[in-house]
Amino acid sequence: MPGKFTDTHCHIFNKDYLIEEGWAIITNTHKNVPLAIAPGAQAAQRLNILSFWTWLINLAKVLIDTPRQNMDELVKAISSTFAVNAGDVAVTPLAMDIFFMLHPPADKPRLFSFLTPKKPAHAVLAEVMQELKYSEDELKEAEEHIKKMAQSHADIQSVFTDKNGFFSTKGYIDHFNTLKQISEDSNRNGDIKARPFLAVDPRRQGIADFMKKYVSAKGPFFGVKLYPRLGVHPQAAGLMPVYEFCADNNIPIITHTNFDGFPIPPFKGYPQFTDPANFEPVLKGLKSRGKKLKIDFAHFACNGETPQKKQQWRDTILELMENYEGVYTDVSAYSTPDEVNDIYSVWSADPLLQQRTMFGTDFDIILVSPASPWGTYLPNFKNKFNKPGEMDQLARVVPNRFFS
Repeated sequence: MPGKFTDTHCHIFNKDYLIEEGWAIITNTHKNVPLAIAPGAQAAQRLNILSFWTWLINLAKVLIDTPRQNMDELVKAISSTFAVNAGDVAVTPLAMDIFFMLHPPADKPRLFSFLTPKKPAHAVLAEVMQELKYSEDELKEAEEHIKKMAQSHADIQSVFTDKNGFFSTKGYIDHFNTLKQISEDSNRNGDIKARPFLAVDPRRQGIADFMKKYVSAKGPFFGVKLYPRLGVHPQAAGLMPVYEFCADNNIPIITHTNFDGFPIPPFKGYPQFTDPANFEPVLKGLKSRGKKLKIDFAHFACNGETPQKKQQWRDTILELMENYEGVYTDVSAYSTPDEVNDIYSVWSADPLLQQRTMFGTDFDIILVSPASPWGTYLPNFKNKFNKPGEMDQLARVVPNRFFS
């Protein structure tokens, strides 16, 4: 039987990460945010900050166990539900980087090319101002705001940047160390039971070098997690070195592909960045140079802004699968029987989808899902994917290929 029974999409964290990174956001990000929003909106922004903190506290009350205890609970639940030995279960803890969720986004260049020529900042600014028909007074005001933001950012960097030039916030680095330790403890003698993925946000200074140091086929981190909804467009210039590194070293990427997700209301986030069509120029550019990117469009768009948008995203993923052999998806975050029935009807009718779809739970996030208690999540899949070989296809065969 090929490979372990694998949960390809989970999160192993607890209240410590949320509190530590939430505190970093609240005590530092608010210094920059008012400069990035419309005049007069500071009061509303402060209200949002309080709402965000309240939400973090409520979530933290649920996640009281240690990350290792949470992982053990996940493995035990999978083992019990699907009647597999705990030693035959592997998990994929995906790190998250929420620090920059209130910062200006890392957007795509106005004219995207896979290797975007570098231009001086003042030249780009002049082009943008001219294109948007800014007045001279507006240009001067914008330049002053940019200078203030740069100075504020420099102040924050000087506090948190380590000796190697890596921008380190306490929640991020503590979570990194936790997953690194889980990887080292779980993967002795080549028996891989946990494959953590490193959260990569190009707004975090030094992340590309940090990634190259810790992500490899042998661990301790086995892939890269992207979360466009938090403000990183898939065509952002800062991601180009990430794609190159992953393609050159056969490192898989898992990217959030759902309209909903972090950040939660009252923050809107950037759901439009999550559209899988945003990745097509990246995949096309790599393929034109003989390179293949292995990428999982997570959740298979289990929800959308509208039913039509959900179907559009799913159709895009299927089209990408047809054109690029490294494209996969997973069925994490399908919380209710109706959602599982929906994905089964699509999966069972499409041979290509059956070859590229992986099982996932979205644990720990699913613990606080209002739609369905954690206790019914796994049985929903067991009861629907009940024909011989179906769960093995989802949880063994396809993940084994994705991670090989």
